[in-house]
Amino acid sequence: DQAVDWAGDLADLTWGRRVRFPGWQGWSAADLGVPAAGRADATVMVAVGPEGLYQPIAHALANATASIDLSIYTLEHPELTAILVAAVQRGLRVRVLLEGSPPGGIGDLQKWCVAQLAAAGAQVRYVAVRDGAPNGLRTRVQYSHAKYLIVDDHLALNGTDNFNWDSIPVTGTDESREPVGGRRGYYLFTDAPVVVTTLRTIFAADWSDTDFMDTFPFTAEHAKYGGPPAEFELPERPAYAVDAAPFSALTTATGPAQFRVITSPENSLRPDAGLFALLAQAGAGDEIMVEQLYEHKHWGDSVSNPVADPNPRLEALIGAARRGAQVYVLLDRFFDDGEALRSNQATVTYLNAVAQAEGLALFARMGNPTGGGIHAKLVLIRTGGETWSGVGSLNGSEVSHKLNREVLMMTDAAPAYETLRAVFLWDWAQSPTPN
Repeated sequence: DQAVDWAGDLADLTWGRRVRFPGWQGWSAADLGVPAAGRADATVMVAVGPEGLYQPIAHALANATASIDLSIYTLEHPELTAILVAAVQRGLRVRVLLEGSPPGGIGDLQKWCVAQLAAAGAQVRYVAVRDGAPNGLRTRVQYSHAKYLIVDDHLALNGTDNFNWDSIPVTGTDESREPVGGRRGYYLFTDAPVVVTTLRTIFAADWSDTDFMDTFPFTAEHAKYGGPPAEFELPERPAYAVDAAPFSALTTATGPAQFRVITSPENSLRPDAGLFALLAQAGAGDEIMVEQLYEHKHWGDSVSNPVADPNPRLEALIGAARRGAQVYVLLDRFFDDGEALRSNQATVTYLNAVAQAEGLALFARMGNPTGGGIHAKLVLIRTGGETWSGVGSLNGSEVSHKLNREVLMMTDAAPAYETLRAVFLWDWAQSPTPN
């Protein structure tokens, strides 16, 4: 019973500095203590946003025959809402789990979408402390930030973006013939059993209202978790002018592939499995590409530093570069506050300074290749003859790894990797070299 025996050990940067709360899974390999992993003959599809997300997501929803389970941070998309409403009207079970306290609050557009779903008969819950709960009760996770769907208990969709017009502009209509701009993001679709089963397990646990009072059902007249004001009208869709949007096509591949499902808060920081294990393998002749909404220069307090409170993701990338891997990091410029202590600008400056001082093949840039910012959470790793792609909700912060509900899906399917690498290289080319 010493400090080193506890998950909160401040001196242990690998296994320590962690907390656990009631209701969490992750106590054993059987309940997400280790990232789920498996091999299967499966179909993998890659959809690229903004230009290529709407049609495949809409198609998956419209062709569902039994059930749709959706866990998403925010839902502000009238057209996708209408498809979900139609699914309910066809007799499908539709369940939607939403974050109850997103920064900035729940907007009237989301309240309108949710009201449409509830009126049709969909089950909608927010991750929020229920009225009448004991004083001081907190939700099991800080933010329910995952973005995944399970269709007919057979098809899984896991992505980087919420349901909104900025990330998933409506395409395939007469008014969408110009190149489509918005937020860069990705979704992976698969019928791989390990992915579907793992997402079903996560959804069932997070959806449950029997043991914890932290799911709040849509209640029409509730000020926060109800419908919009009576005078609410749908806003106009945003538009982002871009010269080109070359990734509207869906990539589909079928065959044997490996899969891993990495989750927060249970296992995303494990050094011996999942993402960190793959990063640790990379060395001379290997390649890593990372495209993120943000990646903090360090964790801990905002006034700390990479020595006292290192970001283990950045340390893993720097470590790979020191072993001879080529490492590319592309971070968002659109949303970034360059004056913030942990801005993307600070991270890019830090990485490039380390690379220059040590002579590493480590390159970092900021960009906005699609007009509405980079909202992606993408990791590409070529190591040991394998090509791994990771897509999901996992940002580069301490909260994302230790307190939030996050999901990162990884696969070694070569066609998925090739498509995502092509997008990354295109985005990289559109992004200016740092001064």
